[in-house]
Amino acid sequence: MGQMTTNKLTLAIALLLPLACLAADDFKPLDIKPGLWETTITTQAKGIQPAPPEMMAKLTPEQRAQIEAAAKAKGGVGQQTRVMKSCLTADDLKKPFSLSDDAHACTRAVISSSGTKQEVHFECTKGPVSSSGEIHVEALSPESTKGGSQYTSRDSTHRMDAKVTFTARFLSADCGLFTKK
Repeated sequence: MGQMTTNKLTLAIALLLPLACLAADDFKPLDIKPGLWETTITTQAKGIQPAPPEMMAKLTPEQRAQIEAAAKAKGGVGQQTRVMKSCLTADDLKKPFSLSDDAHACTRAVISSSGTKQEVHFECTKGPVSSSGEIHVEALSPESTKGGSQYTSRDSTHRMDAKVTFTARFLSADCGLFTKK
């Protein structure tokens, strides 16, 4: 899988945007406050390709070997930690958490939901890349959450396994510059 695809997938996971693409009769929203949240996301991935296959195909054998050696030395992307801010509206909280805002490429099924926990299974396809896994979110309090996801992405020749964990804390009822578009 190419680095650009990996970065997009990692970013999508990091954002954990709720979507209205699921409808479950017994769905219960998390009991957390709407507003501005700060999330710390840690991603560990194995099997990430150093560059998109089309780019690698254009390189000389020496250049390709150099890039592959550098990626192997780093173990792919390895572990990355990011801190992000996002705005959750009251409407967002009425929907199951999701990995991306691309509802057309993913199917999701709520495994369980309550005021304190959500588990969602997902399967996504974008071009030649398919991904599947589960995401779980736990409301520790109305102002604190934690959770994560384990998933596998693959195309015809490559596979990447990833584990994402996160903690989030409520900052303010006012989203300020972080309002949704």
